[in-house]
Amino acid sequence: MQRFRERAAERLALAEASLAPTSRLVLEALPYLLHVNSPSLPGYAGAGCPSGICDYRPHPNTIKAARQLAPGHRTTAQPPGDPAILAVYFMGSAGTIAQTRSSDLDIWVCLEQRHHAAIQPRLDALTDWADAQDVELQVFAVDPDQFASSTDISSSPLLLDEFYRSACLIAGCYPVWWLVPPGASAQAHRTLARRLRDERHLHTQNAIDFGPVPDFTAGDLHVAATRELENSLLTPYKSLLKLALLETYANGAAPLSEAYKAHVHRGVDATALDVYLMLADHLDQHFAGAGSRWDFLRHAWLI
Repeated sequence: MQRFRERAAERLALAEASLAPTSRLVLEALPYLLHVNSPSLPGYAGAGCPSGICDYRPHPNTIKAARQLAPGHRTTAQPPGDPAILAVYFMGSAGTIAQTRSSDLDIWVCLEQRHHAAIQPRLDALTDWADAQDVELQVFAVDPDQFASSTDISSSPLLLDEFYRSACLIAGCYPVWWLVPPGASAQAHRTLARRLRDERHLHTQNAIDFGPVPDFTAGDLHVAATRELENSLLTPYKSLLKLALLETYANGAAPLSEAYKAHVHRGVDATALDVYLMLADHLDQHFAGAGSRWDFLRHAWLI
């Protein structure tokens, strides 16, 4: 778990260093803006809005960033004793070689489904406020339990695979998945998670279980491929690479998230842990010798 936390800190620092100044301030202040529910802070949506992040204590630099963005905020209001937000993560290209100064920020705010309706006005307000600062911020309320019960593409095993390999913890609970040895079966994940809880090694205040990545079914791959074909109208090269990854999965390749976890567990140097470089290497190995397709995929990385 220490290696996971170290990797998250390294990637967060890389993300902040590559962002424009205002975007950097927004990312740094965001956990505080969610943790504290104050009328003097951006995103305020009423006294009853869910707030507070589990296992989180704001760093002084975070509070400083919040005050730079909200000069009228002077007091540090106390979050509720029973925090509603389990964790905050960012997803996607932030902190990787694919990040640019104009990259958007995709944020997952993890909390139980019963809180989603109440917190949505706050997430919408934060998105609108960030847009007014010329920062492209997308904030999603996510219920970790949805991956165990839903067959919708927004909760599919493929999204969970992407989350485990590309998400970066900003604040709150770490994923139980990182405690499960690489290559373990879905049943082994559930058994170990249950044993760790029974023996009180895991607590809801510091760990969050999104569940294992199950085997990808033909239906999962078909729905995901159809969605990427639709997305390709706007992002053709990005969608091409995602479709190529789906093809490797259809041919029996293991989830890329498992390879990423294995590298972290082995203590592989951080420079080799860029998730986009790992994806490029994975596709390179799979399509090597495929002639024009191989050349075209390589070209897509440069566009």
